Amino acid sequence: IWVESEVGKGSSFHFTLPDTSSRVVPPAEDGVKRLPQGLRVLVVDDNSTNRKVLQDTLRNWGLNCRALSDPRQALSILQTASASGAPYDLLLVDAQMPERDGFQIVEELRHHEELQKLPVIMMTSGAMSSDAERSRQLGIKAFVTKPVKQKLLRRLIEEAAGQPTTPLQRHMPSIDAEEMKTAKPLRVLLVEDNPVNRKVATRMLEKCGHTVEAVGNGRDAVEASRRKRFDVIFMDVQMPEMDGHEATARIRAYERETGDHTPIVAMTAHARDEDRQRCLEAGMDDYISKPIDQKRLRAVLQRVAS
Repeated sequence: IWVESEVGKGSSFHFTLPDTSSRVVPPAEDGVKRLPQGLRVLVVDDNSTNRKVLQDTLRNWGLNCRALSDPRQALSILQTASASGAPYDLLLVDAQMPERDGFQIVEELRHHEELQKLPVIMMTSGAMSSDAERSRQLGIKAFVTKPVKQKLLRRLIEEAAGQPTTPLQRHMPSIDAEEMKTAKPLRVLLVEDNPVNRKVATRMLEKCGHTVEAVGNGRDAVEASRRKRFDVIFMDVQMPEMDGHEATARIRAYERETGDHTPIVAMTAHARDEDRQRCLEAGMDDYISKPIDQKRLRAVLQRVAS
């Protein structure tokens, strides 16, 4: 299941179901090449929701996919598969993970001759300025921002599988160039109970060219969202009077009556998998870890604006 949204135009919801009556792969549509069936892909992502979506999508495309939550297992699994004569054809790895991040995994496997040419697609929730150059040095084929759109993911896999379209390297963003772009000005509702954090976040958002209305608790956030239309809401999770989860639930309940949907981004000091999952279950669309830095904030705003 996945969704693709465009601000001001609406959302498209997609889902896939396995056809148990036949194993025949349908012909490719809209000029999209058929992926080689049985292509072996290893996914490494500590987020259970992201991991399941990727695994289900890849398997539905006819690929042989294994997904790991523990990045420390990746190297041994890749080596074992290679030694057995059934090596993996592609590694899809998250950049930010506890214990060991995606770059460390790739750096380790590049020291092993049999894995030096393994195609790697790196996924990130927020790129740092040094990530693009580091990716080039490690021979990473593509460096993409999450959530990765289905069409782009399929194209990247086609290219990694030896079905050339355009060079994979073009999907690796130039961070400096992205930061220099003038983003579409957004109307932002900032919900943060700490006055210092509220002031800092407001300045960051205004520096990006956006208009900010700031409130100090969830109750005021609910009232503001009903009074005025915003392009995005940044919602602190832990607040007095009414926390971010309850405020989001009330906003979503009101939107079910009006037919609207305002993107809500959770601001949380907790980056554990269960905390992220709870934010998504409450109706939030994305999350950003505190303390917030300018680069991660820009990455979230770019996703919202697109």
